[in-house]
Amino acid sequence: GTEELVEMHAVDTDADVLESRCCALGEFGSSAFPVADDDLVAGVLMAFRGALSGVALLVMDPEDALGWATADGFKSDPVAIYVKLAERVLASVVESASQALGAEAEIGSPRLEESSIAGCLLRTHAPSDTVLICSRLEIEAGHQRRPAQLFLMMDAKVVAALLGALCVSIH
Repeated sequence: GTEELVEMHAVDTDADVLESRCCALGEFGSSAFPVADDDLVAGVLMAFRGALSGVALLVMDPEDALGWATADGFKSDPVAIYVKLAERVLASVVESASQALGAEAEIGSPRLEESSIAGCLLRTHAPSDTVLICSRLEIEAGHQRRPAQLFLMMDAKVVAALLGALCVSIH
């Protein structure tokens, strides 16, 4: 849990969302949603199930991932620390969404993916009409800001229910 993470990584981490976009998974990388995607990334993929179900993915350039994991000094297993840090970010996003929806979400185990972004997304085997929410982030740890991308893949009905739960009536 959190105590284990503090022992592994003593530096506070903040994540700022700079931009978010949405498309069908099948449009990702097309002219409708262009992405420079030839580079290898360090991705952490995590499924979630229940009324709120889908897949979350956090990706960073491998050097930035290493920098984040070692922001408080080099450790013996920076890859495990990176996966744990990414897991906490992804779990926080899923927990916030499930609270907004008023539904439980069972969060699966994180899995490290070293591929292109498209390669990481394809490994989910999600249908091409799956809604893909893409957010560009800046992660700050140890007085360093590092770019990252967060992807949420959910069925259109789940996204519609989530957006409905976020709507407010103003009189």
